[in-house]
Amino acid sequence: MNLLDKGNFVEINDGFLTRSLDVFQNLQRIQKEFDKNDTDTFMNEVRDSVAAKYLNFTHINTEKHGFDARRK
Repeated sequence: MNLLDKGNFVEINDGFLTRSLDVFQNLQRIQKEFDKNDTDTFMNEVRDSVAAKYLNFTHINTEKHGFDARRK
């Protein structure tokens, strides 16, 4: 098999792309509002916050790579 033929190539879905870009525009507004300019760090903080809330933690460590939370 030719290396260039590997994978699953699908047509770009314009509806998916348009709706996703709308989400990113809203995300950008939130990042600006809370002064969180690095998207990867922002998404990690959102993920960690959701997990921490679910587990009844009150604080997350935003300086540590990976999940780190505690209760006050």
